[in-house]
Amino acid sequence: MDNQWQETDDIDDCSGLKRILNGQNKVTEVYIEEGWFVNSASLKVLGRISTLTKLELCCHNRAYHSDPETCFDFRPLHMLVKLNYLKFECCYISDVSLKKLCENLVNLQVLLFDESSFEDGGMESLYMLKNLTKLEILPPRYHYMTTLFFKYFTPVMVLKEITFNHSMCNFKEAKIQVGQLNCISTLMKITIYSPKESIH
Repeated sequence: MDNQWQETDDIDDCSGLKRILNGQNKVTEVYIEEGWFVNSASLKVLGRISTLTKLELCCHNRAYHSDPETCFDFRPLHMLVKLNYLKFECCYISDVSLKKLCENLVNLQVLLFDESSFEDGGMESLYMLKNLTKLEILPPRYHYMTTLFFKYFTPVMVLKEITFNHSMCNFKEAKIQVGQLNCISTLMKITIYSPKESIH
């Protein structure tokens, strides 16, 4: 395992989450707001709740984890194969984590990145989500992202809604790639956020 993910399961921050969620076999939705206790160990706990269909995960108070040497390992969430709704808020997801999630969360229909980010390599994995109908990518202002991942979109995708930030289209290559959206015949709604307004 990579050094940045070597965290033990008995971290104090995670103990409360373990007490609440261990043994739960009927819970279908979990919402974690202002997740000061979120870390790689707590993500393992979440990954064991096989009944989950909806997960909203906020790492707002753990912003430091966006540094490469301290990023969290989101890969345990790949075991939540019943998930159809997943929202990341204030999270940084590494390439290997995002790829693992896209390979395994085959029932995912809604994927939201709110003030969250990932690298260009991770973008290549989004096309694997064949049942995805809604995708939202609103990166933090400090994080450079483009819409280059559109080039991986294919006609077999069933996307109906997509939301992204206008700042992601500020480069010639990105503007060209946005045209790839035309290959998705199911697309019904596009929302583009600018710094002060949204354009529908």
